[in-house]
Amino acid sequence: MIHMKDRTGLFERGGPLVMMVTKESATWASPNQQIQVMIPVDADHSEIVKFVSPSDKHYVVAMEQIRECIKESPRIVAERWKKLGRH
Repeated sequence: MIHMKDRTGLFERGGPLVMMVTKESATWASPNQQIQVMIPVDADHSEIVKFVSPSDKHYVVAMEQIRECIKESPRIVAERWKKLGRH
């Protein structure tokens, strides 16, 4: 539940924690996605996208994965173009 905290106009979440989506729904990949990397994060939906700082352990893991994707993307794109005969 979200409600106004006080007269400052700030909002806060409260109430019992609930599971909003199933694991299958949260980790679904389309049939076109052959490789899927899941990065487990012990956080709720809101916290998962709000890192405390660049030294936050979840930020570090996410950035490592992003850097790996960037590094591998030229090779992957070249392979896909080759398969399509567009080299």
